[in-house]
Amino acid sequence: MRSVYQTIKCILLLYDEITGRAAAQNIFRIYNTRGTPAIYKGNGIYLFLLDSEEEDTITVEGEGYQTQKIFLSKNERETIHRLWMMPSKNNERATQMVSLSGKAKQGQLITFIFDYSTQCRLLRGLNPYDCSVCFCHSQHNIVEGQMLYFQNTENGYYESILPEEMYAALEGSHEYRLSIPLKHGYSIRHTMIYRSISVSADEKGEFFVVFRGFESVPESRRKCRIEMEQGICYETIISQQMR
Repeated sequence: MRSVYQTIKCILLLYDEITGRAAAQNIFRIYNTRGTPAIYKGNGIYLFLLDSEEEDTITVEGEGYQTQKIFLSKNERETIHRLWMMPSKNNERATQMVSLSGKAKQGQLITFIFDYSTQCRLLRGLNPYDCSVCFCHSQHNIVEGQMLYFQNTENGYYESILPEEMYAALEGSHEYRLSIPLKHGYSIRHTMIYRSISVSADEKGEFFVVFRGFESVPESRRKCRIEMEQGICYETIISQQMR
């Protein structure tokens, strides 16, 4: 019997911003430009096989979540994309979370940067050129694919990092590979960790974002830096269900 091999175009790892875990099956509809659905492999992993040499667009949509798209080039092969699905304003579970909504131009990208140190902290110090990082965080909280900012409060160094696949899950800690090596060193004592979330304003110019785990954080510490296009930037304190 002759075996038939097909090239994988894209591997999509899908996470739920509400739970902080891999997305559950049957919540989302995932398809490409030609309407071909993704192949579900379990634990939030979806595959698209190479069925065209053209550029492609992957659409991920689900009731109660904001639709997201991934654009693939002609020559992509076996690329891995990690995507965090943000709930929409009408998601009943999101009403129990700390959230923020507002108005902007249609399609405008809004980025939120906030203190993540209470939910995720370094377990060991880091040196320049390190290619992995060891975090201590909840067993039910994944940091893969989340854009994080490290700041060394002792010397002022800072940089953005993108944790990728997990190397190991040790007792109380998780080690992740980094998308690029570190430029600076970071000690446990003098490192602040911030998370960055970006969403786009919908067709009505409205945006909505939730901050998972902020329910237990005192309101005085819920400081958030908001960046928009044209250099617009400001800071705010996020109240419970701030709408």
